[in-house]
Amino acid sequence: METIAFYSYKGGVGRSLLLANAARFLATLGKGVVALDLDFEAPGLHYKLSAEQITNPRSASSVGAVPYLVATADDASSPPPLEKHIVSLAIPPCEEGWLSLMPAGPAPQAKYWSALKELAEKLHLGDSSGQGFMALLDLKARIADELKPDYLLIDARTGITDLGGLATTILADTVVCMFAANQESLDGTVTVVEALKNVPRIRKRKLIRVAPVLSRASKPPGDERFANGVKRLLELTHGLKTNSKEASKLFALPHDDAIAASERIVGGEQKASAFSPLYRAYLELFESLFPTRAELARRVLERLKAINTVKKSLTEQDECQEYDGGLSPWSDSAIQEGVVYDAERHGKKGRRYADLVCRDDSGSALMVVEYLAEGSEAAAVEFWGKKTKVRCVLLLLRHTSYVERVVYTRSAKGNELHKAERSELPRPRQFDLLPVFFPRI
Repeated sequence: METIAFYSYKGGVGRSLLLANAARFLATLGKGVVALDLDFEAPGLHYKLSAEQITNPRSASSVGAVPYLVATADDASSPPPLEKHIVSLAIPPCEEGWLSLMPAGPAPQAKYWSALKELAEKLHLGDSSGQGFMALLDLKARIADELKPDYLLIDARTGITDLGGLATTILADTVVCMFAANQESLDGTVTVVEALKNVPRIRKRKLIRVAPVLSRASKPPGDERFANGVKRLLELTHGLKTNSKEASKLFALPHDDAIAASERIVGGEQKASAFSPLYRAYLELFESLFPTRAELARRVLERLKAINTVKKSLTEQDECQEYDGGLSPWSDSAIQEGVVYDAERHGKKGRRYADLVCRDDSGSALMVVEYLAEGSEAAAVEFWGKKTKVRCVLLLLRHTSYVERVVYTRSAKGNELHKAERSELPRPRQFDLLPVFFPRI
């Protein structure tokens, strides 16, 4: 089990949002993930991950790390069952991945703050050599032994705190240190990273890997003092990459109004609407944080870029072309994303994933777009041609260094799909104006 702590010297940098996206990304790619909220003073990871079992006031008060640790303190010889304190979260369908959350507790209910006060009195979490230290180590060990996740992701507290120190120095293999584009946040982060690099480790434990991340900034300050601070930070974290050119790279997460306002979790999403500069930066960071998932992260990024480009070309007007209403682009409402298409024709049933489905006013599918990272082009043509009535198919074929667009249209008799010489994507009205190219069946 690899343990990664997400830490920030100052709040408001998107730490919990990044952790939530990382957790969902890993789960949708087939990994087992436990997200643990140790930000007891300002818990919020359950909001990011939409755990209604916690935010619902009627939920049981036993769910969460604080109630678990209180129960452990009451009877250390017989610790409570983990499953009573952990919530399983739904993720998009995948083969083996799963995601569970141990929130801090049922915050903001009053019973949570009472439990937190009781915990502080019983376990003395501020004492790094006392009961709190042993309780957190025991919790980590139980998660590893009983749940057997591939990854444990910890939301650590901001600032320099005893509990945050335990999460980052004792529990973590990797610490993601997030900071804002101001001197106070950077100086505090450098101080923390210097301490992390010098802290003694438990015997046989590897040195902590530190990943610095500049958050929510379109452009960092250009003054010399800030630049020197970033340089010092990169020197301290030089071991993040084995490649010397990549070792000095500072990951930067751009500010994104849409995602920041809604706190939307896009990790693992492969829909065009999920693509943004922030999601792209997430994926590039995930390539480094999760080396075994790096290739899959690159593939997700390639797919998102390809599908997003197609959707833009379908919905955006060409500035060089005037429209009289006849050849207007597709409306957003006419395009569905990420559709599992159930088909039946001539007694033959089938199911296939379509990245985009373009429909007419009656709801009938006129055109589909499918990205083929691997698999048979012939199988796709067979399905869309013989098991559906769609009149045009765009296949995006992934090659080593580029994505090829291949358009298929119906034959004159409408029974099969044939590769078209044209590469332009049809406008909605063209299906009526050019029945020879797009026949009904």
